[in-house]
Amino acid sequence: MKKLITLFLITIPLTISAYTWTPFGPPGVHANDIVFNVGANNITVVCANDGLHLNNGGPNWDYYTTGGLPVKGAATFNDTSFIFIMGDGSWSDGIYLFSLVSLQHHVLEWAYFPEFIYHSQFNDYYYVGYFYGVLFSDDGINWIELPYFDNKHCVSMDCSYDNYVISELSNIYDIHYSGDAGKNWQPANCPYIISDLRFKCTGELYGIFPDFSNSSGLYSSPDYGQSWDLEAYSDNMSTVGYDAVGNIFIGWESTAGAQEGVAIYNTLSKTFDFVNLGLPNKNINKFRYDPTMSSIANFACTDSGVYIIQSYIVDIEEQLAHNNEISVFPNPFTEKTTIEINTPDSDQNSNLEVYNSNGVLVRSFCIKPDENLIQFHRDDLKSGVYFMKWGNSVNSACTRIIITN
Repeated sequence: MKKLITLFLITIPLTISAYTWTPFGPPGVHANDIVFNVGANNITVVCANDGLHLNNGGPNWDYYTTGGLPVKGAATFNDTSFIFIMGDGSWSDGIYLFSLVSLQHHVLEWAYFPEFIYHSQFNDYYYVGYFYGVLFSDDGINWIELPYFDNKHCVSMDCSYDNYVISELSNIYDIHYSGDAGKNWQPANCPYIISDLRFKCTGELYGIFPDFSNSSGLYSSPDYGQSWDLEAYSDNMSTVGYDAVGNIFIGWESTAGAQEGVAIYNTLSKTFDFVNLGLPNKNINKFRYDPTMSSIANFACTDSGVYIIQSYIVDIEEQLAHNNEISVFPNPFTEKTTIEINTPDSDQNSNLEVYNSNGVLVRSFCIKPDENLIQFHRDDLKSGVYFMKWGNSVNSACTRIIITN
């Protein structure tokens, strides 16, 4: 019988009150979303109510009008173009392709009141949710309707490997999930209106119940959207997001409720640590992070611009290695440690990644199905806190490791 290795847990306090948001740009716009590393030149795209704002790393932003229609979101496509959605209820609503060469855009598909565009990294497919359903494309150019979502007002989507989840704005079935990368769908056991969905690296799914009601607040799903549990009550939440190491960020829509702006959610104490210093506008529309940055940072899209918060002390929850899926002993360690993967037998390879405290990937390994015990050597890694992420299309887990001198 294989011996279960116990994970030693080290607690690091969360200290964030001294950190502040600073303007990222473009200034003053109603920002709905931000997309990084677009095209061959790694352009940053801000999707705003007045159109598109592009930046190639310099101090200035280039503005491109969309005829007065708000841009709701964008997705990478190829080295010379990207896809975006825009509209607010007109015959020009839809999915568009923007050329980084001609600096022009043209329509790909009409979609009334588009709500989200989602590019799945699992299979490279594209999805757009709108007032009457979900459009799908396997190449980004040609789009078809998904019959399952016919006449469903779909507002948000996320996936964890081949587990896909879409939220619908209705009072019948509000969450729909697929365990086979979108081939088959079914309604979830969710009596709540969940308007925003975000998976963490460990597979936990979070969503919000917006507006003002007895059920408004933050919710979580331990089984890829099939069932939901209340995390914390709060009125008028607008969005949920996370950074490169799994800190959960919550945004509110206005000051009408008792809480406002931005908070980092502590999953252990189930409390909010507010970080609003530097935010002139506390209407939060979206959180994003840039995985290529050399420091831990998060971006907030607000009604008056995009803001960034950097290099704050992180607090990854100590129970990330749920169900004993990954164990490390010894931990802390000096030269080497043993990693044990405690999952049912599988014929799939998995990935093991190690990030430093700034969210930078420092090690990456491919683990074969029969490799349950892995010897990890520090080699040239400095002493400090690191975060280990393991996963395949069936299971995933994260944990913290400590290297000492």
